[in-house]
Amino acid sequence: MPSPEALLEKARKAPARQDLAEHLETIKTLRDKKWSWREVAEFLKENGVDTDHTKLLRFMQKQENRWSVPGSADYYEALKSLVAAGQLKSPSLAMLQFLYEAHNRTATYTELAHAAARAGVKVSEDRPHSYANREFGTLGKQLGLAVGMEFLPSSRRDAPFYSSSIGVGSSVTPEGGEFELVMHHELAKALDRLVEEKVLFNAKEKSRG
Repeated sequence: MPSPEALLEKARKAPARQDLAEHLETIKTLRDKKWSWREVAEFLKENGVDTDHTKLLRFMQKQENRWSVPGSADYYEALKSLVAAGQLKSPSLAMLQFLYEAHNRTATYTELAHAAARAGVKVSEDRPHSYANREFGTLGKQLGLAVGMEFLPSSRRDAPFYSSSIGVGSSVTPEGGEFELVMHHELAKALDRLVEEKVLFNAKEKSRG
C-alpha cells in the first residue's frame, strides 16, 4: 500500500478529467451533421476527452432535463429588445460581433478584449482577458436573463458561468492554451437574422457606450 505522501503525489500528477458540459456545442454540431453517437464519442476521444458512446448518451439525456440552449427565436427577441432599450454597451456589442464573425465563431477572451479596445475602451495590456471576462460575462447575464435560461456553473469559481448564454468552451483548445469560447448555433442564427434586418451590428450607435 502506498504511503499518504506517495498517493498524494500520484493524485497531483493525474490528468484532470474534462467535463462533457464544456463540449456541448461540439456534440451538437456533429449530431447536426448526422454523426452517430459512437462517431461523436470517437471524435472526442481522439481530441483528449475521456468518454465513450454510453457515457455520452447518459450525459446528453441528463442535459435534456437540466440544461438547454434557447432557440434562435428566443435569442432574436431578447437581443432585439435589449438593443431597442439601449441596454447593451458598444464594447460588449463589439465583442459579440467579433465572436460572431470569427473563424468557427470561436475566440479567446484576449481576442474579445482587443475587439473592445478597438471600440474605444481602455483595456489592460498585461491582462486584457480580465476585461473581457467581466464585461462579456455581464452581456451573457443580460442575455441569459432575457431568454430565461439556466446558466452552466463556472468551473473556476462558485458562481454561474454567465457567458454560457453566449457559448461554451472549445473541445480542441491546445493543452495549456487560453480558454476559447464557441458561440451557440442558435445565437448565431438569431444574429444572422438581426444583421440581415440591419438591427445589428449597425445599431451600435444606439447603445450606451
